[in-house]
Amino acid sequence: MSDEKQILDTISTLSAELNEKVGQRDWLNYEIMELEKNIRNLHVIYFKDTLVAEGKKLTAVGLTEAIRTVLRRLGKPTTPAEMKSALNILGFDLGRFKNPSAVIHNTLLRMAKTGELRHNKANKTYALLPNYYDAVLQAAGKVRK
Repeated sequence: MSDEKQILDTISTLSAELNEKVGQRDWLNYEIMELEKNIRNLHVIYFKDTLVAEGKKLTAVGLTEAIRTVLRRLGKPTTPAEMKSALNILGFDLGRFKNPSAVIHNTLLRMAKTGELRHNKANKTYALLPNYYDAVLQAAGKVRK
């Protein structure tokens, strides 16, 4: 009985630490996107002719990670259009995509197919599943068996 309580306490402690670290990563992603936006804006002023070439080099946070960050921060289901607006507000460079709306929608669909997001077809929203990381660990355990 004592061992079970100790294991449950350890799981609880590790889960709290994981949530804290994910929150820290979200904040860092936000800061990275903000810095990238500032650098792009300065490039517009200074390097008008080379903006397109330079802008492609200035993305440290990928679209999937940026979407995860937005969904965690919003804490509510989001439509692809709302996601696009949120990414623009954060300063994520959508200009490198020919059709940003399609790229965002396809990324959301892919994330839903992998089980990371829940897709509500009725209201066309996507939500981050709260226990996604637990599901990944369970799936990994099933693969090993």
